[in-house]
Amino acid sequence: MKAARIPVLLAGLIMATLGQALGQDRKPTGIRVTHGPMLGRPSHDSMSLWMRTHRPGAVVVFYGTDKASLNQTATLQSTSIEDDNTGILKLSGLKPNTRYHYRVEDHQLSGSFRTLPHADDFRNTKGNPDGLFNFKF
Repeated sequence: MKAARIPVLLAGLIMATLGQALGQDRKPTGIRVTHGPMLGRPSHDSMSLWMRTHRPGAVVVFYGTDKASLNQTATLQSTSIEDDNTGILKLSGLKPNTRYHYRVEDHQLSGSFRTLPHADDFRNTKGNPDGLFNFKF
């Protein structure tokens, strides 16, 4: 009796984790990201992601500060054939000097980035009036 339950439990475990293992959130979106995402235009409260898709369409990105719980979403409404199916999605309203994780919907494309520190944190009227700082990737 107990031996018969093990295959059922294993099957349930496989089914429960299969979508996550494949990086799928719901049914497939029909839009494939062929290039990117590439990060750029960093600031203390935003980051941009450049992407190219195999045909024009929308791309959803999940992001957040906890890799296990990407609780925010942003949508690139559509890539454009006029721009070679590329588009730029700007993530705004981010916290300064904070690590963010992201994942493209229905794909295993994921990564992380850190927003830049706020210049005010480095500003000193005498020694550093512009709030300049060094950073590394």
